[in-house]
Amino acid sequence: MRLKTLGGLSLEGSDFKQSRPLLLLAYLCLEGPQDKRHLAELFWPRSHNPVGNLNTVLSRLNKIDDSFIEAHDHTLSAGLASDTQELLKALEQGDDIRALELYDGRFLDGFYLKDPGEELEEWLSQSREVLASRVRLAKLRQAEQKASKGLFKEAAIEAEEAFLEAGASEPTENDLERIYRLLVAGDSPLANEVKTEAESFGLDLSSSQIESQKHFERPEIPSDLPRHSTSFVGRAHEREELSSLMQQEDKRLITIVGLGGLGKTRLSVQAGLDQLNKQRFPDGVYFVSLDALNDVDS
Repeated sequence: MRLKTLGGLSLEGSDFKQSRPLLLLAYLCLEGPQDKRHLAELFWPRSHNPVGNLNTVLSRLNKIDDSFIEAHDHTLSAGLASDTQELLKALEQGDDIRALELYDGRFLDGFYLKDPGEELEEWLSQSREVLASRVRLAKLRQAEQKASKGLFKEAAIEAEEAFLEAGASEPTENDLERIYRLLVAGDSPLANEVKTEAESFGLDLSSSQIESQKHFERPEIPSDLPRHSTSFVGRAHEREELSSLMQQEDKRLITIVGLGGLGKTRLSVQAGLDQLNKQRFPDGVYFVSLDALNDVDS
């Protein structure tokens, strides 16, 4: 079973609607393992018996599925997946397309809990803001990708959505500059509104449509990666893992191991093409064959 937290709060495949138990699951999914006493005082700050209230909620959840909550000594953790976890994983892996597919709306949008307590209410507000802000940046990156391909109208629509992202924190000066350039390149009337908001930061934005479009001209990245006549299908997990490893500066060498004929070379080439398409290595992506080597000391 999966917990839906984006655009609302519900247990997919269940008619369970009790607010506080669902919020507890959402909290554990997002924040990870938590001390039991801390949870009790966070969710029932004015109760004379917060631990008793927590145990009652845990009992209700266990009646639905005893795997929802995992207990470890004095800590509790979520035993089910949530769409927010999937969203954050996609963002960490640089998969903005997948992240935006998952984003059905603000975190716990429309959710209401009577008398949540100041600390829990602050967590709700901050979580919504942080997630919305990260989604806005993903939309902005996607817009710039489209602009680099000359799709300026589509890029401008993405930039408009990024600027108007509900619940996000105020855009930074850098965000406004990027959004403004995209809007001007796509001839969006919203560009003037962004320009006015930028002025409140003391930022003077000015660019012609031709100048803005020229900014997104995609440089040719050098590469000698072999091209195959057939498309690469599957192995998404391995490609995601390789992509993540290649973004870590301390990983200078990555070795793919496996039996002969499993497609290690093809996978490594595709991983390089993935980085080339995302323009993550502007100095180039190259293929060096080691087939001729017979000695590991060579």
